[in-house]
Amino acid sequence: MGSAQDMIKMAESQLGYEEGYNNDTKYGQWYPMNHQPWCDMFVSWVAAQIGESGAVGKFAYCPSHVQFFRDKGQWISKNSTAQPGDIVFYTWDGGPTADHVGIVTATSSGGNVQAIEGNSANAYTSEGKFVARHSRPRSVILGFGRPAYGGGSSGGGQVTIDGLPYGPGAKGDHITAMGQLLVKAGCSVYTEGPGPVWGDADTKSFKKWQYKIGDHGADADGIPGPRQLHLLQKEYGPRRMTVNKKITVAALAAILGVSSGAFLASNTGYKSDKDEVQKGSTVVDPDGTHDNKNTSDVTDDGNAKPDPKPVPPKPDPKPDPKPDPKPKPEPSPSNPFPGYGNFKYGTSKNSYVLELDKALKAKGFGGFYDYGVSSFYGRGTKHAVMAFQLAQGWHGSEADGIPGPDTWTRLMG
Repeated sequence: MGSAQDMIKMAESQLGYEEGYNNDTKYGQWYPMNHQPWCDMFVSWVAAQIGESGAVGKFAYCPSHVQFFRDKGQWISKNSTAQPGDIVFYTWDGGPTADHVGIVTATSSGGNVQAIEGNSANAYTSEGKFVARHSRPRSVILGFGRPAYGGGSSGGGQVTIDGLPYGPGAKGDHITAMGQLLVKAGCSVYTEGPGPVWGDADTKSFKKWQYKIGDHGADADGIPGPRQLHLLQKEYGPRRMTVNKKITVAALAAILGVSSGAFLASNTGYKSDKDEVQKGSTVVDPDGTHDNKNTSDVTDDGNAKPDPKPVPPKPDPKPDPKPDPKPKPEPSPSNPFPGYGNFKYGTSKNSYVLELDKALKAKGFGGFYDYGVSSFYGRGTKHAVMAFQLAQGWHGSEADGIPGPDTWTRLMG
């Protein structure tokens, strides 16, 4: 795990880096969302290199990154003293939406804030092409995120949840247990079964779970967040049952639909199928299915971890051992794709854009519009399209924020 100074040192090692053609950068390739504005991907990359993705976050969209710090109670107002390692967010027009981001390099109690920024101008150009140092006035600063360095991650894109590491390279029985729950949730892409070392199959399987619960964009990168993991554990982990009368292990196992051996393995306080379970005892249902097992003998308590926010309906729990092939549908003849010429970023303004915005909002991607849907193809529309494309499991050039026939058909279907 790294410190604020480690964050700054890593950022300084990138000074002078210049993008290639059309926003081609190693940061976008790493994210992976290349050929897109990359200021926030640069900050995320730096954090990952020092093992602080959990503290800093992994984002490509600045407003979502701001919300990340707000949700953690780590948002600092624009006029507060800036500290080295803070993540500074800028708003060029003074509005409430973040337009750019950087890494604070020096303490500032007032006046200009010094930071290192990706996708930024240097002394030789006015365009955003480089990793460069800047000193900017408070008038263009929206606020600061203050990461809890040293405790947010255990390295290389990992995060720490409930004291345990998750993500590339993490090891332990808890990784196997998570994989088994993903199988139950129908999100498995495992070919050899879940194991104790986090691998590519764990990332892809967890990403399927993130899509199933309605997350997308930076929230569906295959690395668990606390809410996402707790929801998986709650929905598919071992169920806890309250015993309503004194009963033998053998009889209780029969009620739960499991063998006495399975019951004893999950409930270590009992040694024999003849042991008695006292009224009011809490036991674990090893089967963990969602059948209604409430009877006069036992009551289903669910799991101990509460879900911190409302969640969508429970997905089909039937295991799906093979990854979703994601076939691309043919364009609908009743509403054919109107052509790429109608969706030019920053210039197009027509009824097709308005129709696109309405469809995106209807499918849950309306949070990207600062002032509501419109007929203009601007930043909100592009980011909403990109988030929708990522939610389909597409990446790279297939998730560039520009609608094509497949994007249009899925939205209008």
